[in-house]
Amino acid sequence: MLRKTTVDGQPKGAIVYLYRRKSLDEMKQSLQSVCLHLVGAYPILVVHGFSVTQEEQEEISKYQTELAPNCLEPKRQLEWVKAPIHDPDSKFSLSDFQTGRVTPTHAHWSSPAYLDARPKKRKGHLYRLAQHAATRPKRKEAPPRHRHASPMRHRHASPFSLLQTESGATSGDYKSMIGFWLLDVFDIAHQRGFEYVMRLDTDSLLDGTPKEDPFKTLHNNDAAYGYRAFCYEAPGAEDVWEMMREHVAKEKIAPSFEGFKLDGSGPAPMVYTNFEVSNVSFFLRPDVRKFATEMLRGTQKFRLGDAVIRAFQLGLFAKQEQVIHLDSFRYRHGCDRWSWVINKTMDCAIEKGDPFVMDWQATDSQRFGTPIGHCYSSRLNETRRHMEESLMGGKTLRSPRASRRRAGKPKAKAPRR
Repeated sequence: MLRKTTVDGQPKGAIVYLYRRKSLDEMKQSLQSVCLHLVGAYPILVVHGFSVTQEEQEEISKYQTELAPNCLEPKRQLEWVKAPIHDPDSKFSLSDFQTGRVTPTHAHWSSPAYLDARPKKRKGHLYRLAQHAATRPKRKEAPPRHRHASPMRHRHASPFSLLQTESGATSGDYKSMIGFWLLDVFDIAHQRGFEYVMRLDTDSLLDGTPKEDPFKTLHNNDAAYGYRAFCYEAPGAEDVWEMMREHVAKEKIAPSFEGFKLDGSGPAPMVYTNFEVSNVSFFLRPDVRKFATEMLRGTQKFRLGDAVIRAFQLGLFAKQEQVIHLDSFRYRHGCDRWSWVINKTMDCAIEKGDPFVMDWQATDSQRFGTPIGHCYSSRLNETRRHMEESLMGGKTLRSPRASRRRAGKPKAKAPRR
């Protein structure tokens, strides 16, 4: 475990990644951007699930060691942390997050203790496999098995993307990722003595040096949260409004953030959580945590991600002066998976000073020109022509698949006059 010390008044903070298998190249680019643009000896914690191999860990650790001498902070350390609570590579289980249960991993999924901890009525596929493994006689000479192989041969054995994408919205680990960033990351940070955590996805890139150390910005202002961008989600999460109102009425919550709307509808507000700096103690508050746990019901039922839930957490429980817009540097969130974006360096960037300020009064999901519901550069709003150049076929705001389906459809003839 890393040793946490305060040097020259540096807050106790850590940079946290949630690593998914086979993300070596993008992870290296992200580490390089941190090396070039972030001051302070804040350690890097790379949390992972059962599917990540030792070879990947060693390669990334070696790369960080090679980078260090030329970094703004040459003493920064990198540590791999196996998720101690819910395995991010396992299938999402709402009841596990609600009860604090540990999800099954390859280390204990077949243990009798796990079987006893599970509700007896939930005797699904996983339960039957575990029960069978726990009771069958052991073979005298079991064949050798790779230590990183999956324990169960079913469709969830191979990892899916942990990134918040449309295609991953229904995969088990996508939902587990949401639960991790809403709950588990703060438990890990608290157990290790960290007061602040900076989240970065493996494809997050700092393209400029912040004017002030983001950790110190939060610490000096006694803030709860620092964000890079705020916009509105694509259609699919509208039901969160009613869920939020039910919880507010039940818990008798009075919203803290000035201007936050309880009677909202339509596109849901979101913060661009692939970069965020969070005050651990704020998100460990029982009321803040209880709301996040309750909203995971929406994650299970419909397309409700951590970005939307985080925005509602701030609106309900944080004061306006506790939330800081960190807009003094250029930031990019990789969009290689979106083939219809032409200039991936420019169109996937949030420029220094872009107007992604938290504004609860807006309801237009296209306010910032967000073709896929994310906070991309405001330059996309300048002209319709620029938007069309950035989209596959220059047609509409449809997904690539929808655009391909319509590519061969003949254009409708104009009616005769």
